[in-house]
Amino acid sequence: MMQRIKTIVCGSTFGQYYIDALKKYDEFFEVIGLLARGSRRSVTLAEKNGIPLFTDIDKIPENIVLACVVIRSEGVGGEGCEVAQRLMEKGIHIIQEQPIYPKNLMECYRTAKKYGVIYNIGNLYMKLPEVQHFIKVSRKLGDLNTLRYMSLYFCTQVAYPALSILIEAISGFREWKNLSVIKGNGPFDIITGQAGAIPITIEFNNKINPQVPDDFMYVLHKFLLFFESGTLSLEDTFGPVTWRPRIYVEKYGEEGSGDDRLKEVSFALLKKYEEKKIGKIFQDQWSDAIGLEMLEMKDQIKNKRINSEKMQKDY
Repeated sequence: MMQRIKTIVCGSTFGQYYIDALKKYDEFFEVIGLLARGSRRSVTLAEKNGIPLFTDIDKIPENIVLACVVIRSEGVGGEGCEVAQRLMEKGIHIIQEQPIYPKNLMECYRTAKKYGVIYNIGNLYMKLPEVQHFIKVSRKLGDLNTLRYMSLYFCTQVAYPALSILIEAISGFREWKNLSVIKGNGPFDIITGQAGAIPITIEFNNKINPQVPDDFMYVLHKFLLFFESGTLSLEDTFGPVTWRPRIYVEKYGEEGSGDDRLKEVSFALLKKYEEKKIGKIFQDQWSDAIGLEMLEMKDQIKNKRINSEKMQKDY
């Protein structure tokens, strides 16, 4: 049986979800501390979970195997990448919460390679049930008919997950062409162009309050994919996934018309969907998704093998 992975969580704001996730799989992980600045929130979080609080990275225990760096990265006013690199220099494997600027990401991967440790970007959104359902349906539709157009909405804080979702959902998404941007007209920048051969419009909520950078988002993710036969929609990161068939008016009223298109419903939920309170989503879905990521990290540590395919996509 594999020895439990001694793990430290860095950061107390979003770090509470990582602690919850790790505790769900305590047969694999042992949370041995919280690294934070010593705020009242971090003191309370450490006490609540019965773990020590460390405020100095050089004072953490030497037997740590894995660190969850849940600190804002340099691109959004934090020091997450610096902390991650200092921990990797100690031989500690890292999973770091996004977003991370490309320059910082390259530096982190180089550091991981230098010290022979595994480095991953945390992306819980890919593990959410409605996102997974959207990806599955999109792939199936792509096999059956042609994707004609995409309309996407997302915010700065979750731009990396947005692109990750679409890379999985749509073939040929990586190739960008003919991009143009309209800025300064409200809280959204408008980007138009092509993803591969597919025309695309992105409405990008590109405003961050530096005092509370994780608040005041108009949208997390909303995707509309216009296929030849209809429109697939992810209404929000937490669902639902919906379908609207294209409307063919010319067959209506024709005597004896057996056109099956007239028998379709005009709007459909693609699986059972229940309203969820935001707090319940954070408590259950977020920690469940993080838990699945941690299990993947466990396997990589056990096999001493980084997910090279994921690394290439990150680049």
